[in-house]
Amino acid sequence: PNSHKLDLENTLCDNTRAGVHNFPRPDQVSAIAQKLGITSESTIVLYDNQGIYSAPRGWWIFKSMGFEKVFVVDGGLPKWLEEGRPVVSEYLSATGKTEVYGQAQENRVCDSDFVLANLDNPALKVIDARSAERFAGSVAEPRPGVRSGHIPGAVSLPFARVLHNRRYKSEDALKAIFAELEVESSEQLVFSCGSGV
Repeated sequence: PNSHKLDLENTLCDNTRAGVHNFPRPDQVSAIAQKLGITSESTIVLYDNQGIYSAPRGWWIFKSMGFEKVFVVDGGLPKWLEEGRPVVSEYLSATGKTEVYGQAQENRVCDSDFVLANLDNPALKVIDARSAERFAGSVAEPRPGVRSGHIPGAVSLPFARVLHNRRYKSEDALKAIFAELEVESSEQLVFSCGSGV
């Protein structure tokens, strides 16, 4: 109940540029927030119909644009339904209009030039969230023209490894995974995947 719809493909992406799931521009995020009546003081709660899939992307986008109170429902709609919580079939109409403007936050998003310039930087670690097979280049990428393999120096952490039953693993389990990858708290982390989700 009381939910608005944010479409991954058409709302949470900049479709004016070539590529898949490009990070939206600040003016696009501002337009979304204004249309939904979101203010800088709003609490934004995101969920998706797969458990954990596109809601974390929405979280990342809003946080990267300076919205502070942004949360993801762990387990999403499947967990909500499993717990017998109320549901409705309609979304709220986007009737609000605010004057909020998203401001890109420093060090939240980087481009390929930044990664390339820092390949030999020991203080930066690239974590690849694709499957182990795609990371190793042993299977073809699903998009034509995209080469197989991974960024030099990157480490593999398939997204599915941080989940259990469509929910995030416990904090202790996640800490153990990052310790196994030898991720230090002092390192700057860059997360990469195949399509920005």
